[in-house]
Amino acid sequence: MASSGTADRLVVSYPADLSDWGRMQVEKPSFRAFLRKTRERADPGDVWEEFVGVGCCGDTLDVPLRVESVERPPRTSRGTPPSPARR
Repeated sequence: MASSGTADRLVVSYPADLSDWGRMQVEKPSFRAFLRKTRERADPGDVWEEFVGVGCCGDTLDVPLRVESVERPPRTSRGTPPSPARR
């Protein structure tokens, strides 16, 4: 459970047409940890363009993540677990 005053859970969605590789990147525990450490506030409807990696051809991949829901207050913390979902 998150500390008092911070969200208990955060659901962010990614595009349904995201490649298997891109989906693997946004669902990794390390990427979820990155979001926990870099986002202090989340409101439903917010869209974050996030760099998720460099593919085998050297192309960078930025993924639009949309905040679908935030349980409790909109303030997030390192203890707020983000849950990626397909949209």
